[in-house]
Amino acid sequence: MPPRRNSQLNLFQAVAEMDERLEPLIGYTPGELVQCAFPQIKPKNDARRVWLRRNGALTVKLTAGTNDDESSTGLPYGPKSRVFLALCAKRIKQTGSATVELGASQNAFMDTLGYTSKSGGKTGNKLLVAEQARRIVRANLEVRWDKDHPNRDRGGGMRFADFWDLWWDRAKNPTHPVDGSYIVFSRLFVNMVENAQPVNLEAMVILGKSALAQDLYTFLSGRLYQLRRPLKLNRIQLAVQFGNGPLPEDPGRLADFVSETWRNIRTQMPAVLRVYHEANVELLDDGLLLRESPPHVPPRGGHALTRARRAETKETRRVAAILEDRKASGQLALPMA
Repeated sequence: MPPRRNSQLNLFQAVAEMDERLEPLIGYTPGELVQCAFPQIKPKNDARRVWLRRNGALTVKLTAGTNDDESSTGLPYGPKSRVFLALCAKRIKQTGSATVELGASQNAFMDTLGYTSKSGGKTGNKLLVAEQARRIVRANLEVRWDKDHPNRDRGGGMRFADFWDLWWDRAKNPTHPVDGSYIVFSRLFVNMVENAQPVNLEAMVILGKSALAQDLYTFLSGRLYQLRRPLKLNRIQLAVQFGNGPLPEDPGRLADFVSETWRNIRTQMPAVLRVYHEANVELLDDGLLLRESPPHVPPRGGHALTRARRAETKETRRVAAILEDRKASGQLALPMA
C-alpha cells in the first residue's frame, strides 16, 4: 500500500532531508512580527483595512493599501506572506541594502523560497506568493511601544516598501528577458530586520499549510534555546500570542476565543514538534511547558555537529512515523521482516 500523501512518514522524510542539508535555507523574522503576527487566514471580509494586535508592551497595526479606485488591496495573510518576508529579510541581512532583488523569473524566485511545487492557477503557489507580495508592498505598518512616561509616546510607522517593481515572466527563459523585479523596503522594516531571529525557510515551507504552525515554529525556534529555566504558558497567554486577532473584550467571546486558539494549537503542535523534533515542549491540559532546547537553526559553524546529533534519532523517528501511519490506517503492528 503506498503511503498516504499527508502521512507521517512523508513528513519524516521531508524533515530528514532538511536536517541533512550542508547549507540549510535560512530566513529571518523580525521579533515584532513574531509577537504580533499577520492574519493567519484570509479575513472573511477581504475589504477589511486594519489589523491590530497587542502583546505586552507592543502594538502592531497593519493597514491595507488601496487600489486606484480606492478599494482595499486586502491585508497580507497566511503562510506565503510569512515565507516571503522571511526571505526578503534574509536578503536585507546579507546585502545591508533596503533593495531586495527578486529576479526576472518567478520560477527562480520560487526556488529560493524553497517551493518545489510551482503550480499556476488560482490556488497555485506562484499566484498566491505574487498576491501576498502585492499586498505587502502596498500595506502600511505601525509599531508602537507602551509609553513609559505620561508625556511620551514611542513608535514608528511606514509603508512596507518605498518603491517596487513586481514583474515576472512565467519561466526561466533567457530568450525573452525582462527587467528584474525588486522591492525597496522602508527604513523601519530594515531596522526591524537588524535584530530579526533566524528561521529555517524549509521548515516554514514544510509547515506551509498552516500559518499558526509557522508562528508556533518561529516562536519556539527563537525562544527555546534562550531558556535557562522551564517556562509555562497558560491558555490566555497563548491566545494573546497565537490567536487570530486581538483578545475580545466581551467575556463570553473571550472564553470562546481562548478555547478555539487552544484547540488550534493542540491540532498544529504535533507537526511543529516533528519538524523541530529537538524542541523540549510538553502539552499540558491548561497550556504549554517549555524547557531549554538545542536551537533549530544552529549557530555559525555548528551545522555539522547538529546534523550528527539529529542523525542519532533518525531511525527512532522513522519507526515512530511508520507506526503512526499504520495506527491511522487501522494496522496496529509492524509487518513481519
